[in-house]
Amino acid sequence: MAGAIINGIFSADYTKKENVFIYGRGQARKDYFASLGCTVCENIKDMVENCPIIFLAVKPQNFPEIYELLAPYKDKDILYVSIAAGISFKNMQENLGMDKKFIRVMPNTPMLLGAGASAMCKTDNVSESEYLIIKDILSTSGSVYDIREEDINAVIAVSGSSPAYIYLIAKCIADFGAYHGLERDTALKLFADTLVGSAKMLTETGYSEDELTEMVSSKGGTTVAATTVLKNSEFFPLLTKAMDACVKRAEELSGK
Repeated sequence: MAGAIINGIFSADYTKKENVFIYGRGQARKDYFASLGCTVCENIKDMVENCPIIFLAVKPQNFPEIYELLAPYKDKDILYVSIAAGISFKNMQENLGMDKKFIRVMPNTPMLLGAGASAMCKTDNVSESEYLIIKDILSTSGSVYDIREEDINAVIAVSGSSPAYIYLIAKCIADFGAYHGLERDTALKLFADTLVGSAKMLTETGYSEDELTEMVSSKGGTTVAATTVLKNSEFFPLLTKAMDACVKRAEELSGK
């Protein structure tokens, strides 16, 4: 996700490449970001002293290590932007300072292609201008929505993790097409193009999901045969159960 955000910044010429500082452990990642033109820091001190905004683009389980690294610099006026699931404002405040400024972002992997959907929220001490800076940065890689922190776990299920649900459905449909004689690659592309078009129908026509479903469905036709099976099966309860599991895991990560 860090790479996606940085590529968005560079593609939009948001700032000079050398103004983006990177710190991390993996040498391969350091080399990659250096090849993009970023300034690679050899230690956390170099980053803290040069960056008024720091993106915490690490996995939730790595936050204790990050807190330890940042502990000596609690006097610094830094805006922290976290993209980690389950790490609450309260958790970050207790470890980095109650007076520190934080923004939480829940992005998704389509950011890699500039087509992401991100949701964000802030602590009260983050100014509107600071908030808009981060929103502008994220907007270089897709759409951005304002939410409340209490809604962020639901966002994880709705947009953060949902690309994986779609890929599983795509695999099922492509495999089905191949079983019935289609070239699997053709079946996958047909479905992918259908996803793009269907998304536009949802966002650009003004019709509701039910109305759009009705538009595809002829009485007694093929679509009705398919949707009837879905409606009468465990499809909807199962998908809801999967998203509930997603939210529950996010709550576990946040210590709820």
